[in-house]
Amino acid sequence: MHGLLSLTVRPIHIQRISALKAIRYFSKTTQPLRCKVEVGKEAKSLVEKAARKLDPFSAVQNEPTANFSHHLGFHGFELYPIQGQVIAWAIVLVLIAYYASAKIEVVIDRSYKNAPFTWATMKDRDREYVAFGFEPTPAISRLDLMETLQEEMIEEARRRGTRK
Repeated sequence: MHGLLSLTVRPIHIQRISALKAIRYFSKTTQPLRCKVEVGKEAKSLVEKAARKLDPFSAVQNEPTANFSHHLGFHGFELYPIQGQVIAWAIVLVLIAYYASAKIEVVIDRSYKNAPFTWATMKDRDREYVAFGFEPTPAISRLDLMETLQEEMIEEARRRGTRK
């Protein structure tokens, strides 16, 4: 029977397993290679500090906590002004979005006599709201003919009973 059920231990498997066991044993019992540059813990000169930093077997360079703390987001003091500006801009944008959304009218209850989105209710309120602080006067002037036409259409709709 071929497949997974016909697995047998062959001599090549025994050789590989014994080689792996030998490698594991000798890797635990042998001493690691020493670096050629021996520098004490307190390196005094810049040459000694550079040699210690460039040494791949040095414990200071391979310190996991030092490598981890170096890559934290808020680690460098020189980044604080930039991070502060990004946070300040995010706060300003959130406030602008909140202020803009406060001007939006959402009508859920339509049981009013005059629906809020009809021309009759909007024509007198559009002067109250200013879109931008630096433009207090509306850019487009109101059309008297269009206002008269809208009012006549609303009166005719109320007379027919299609508008409350």
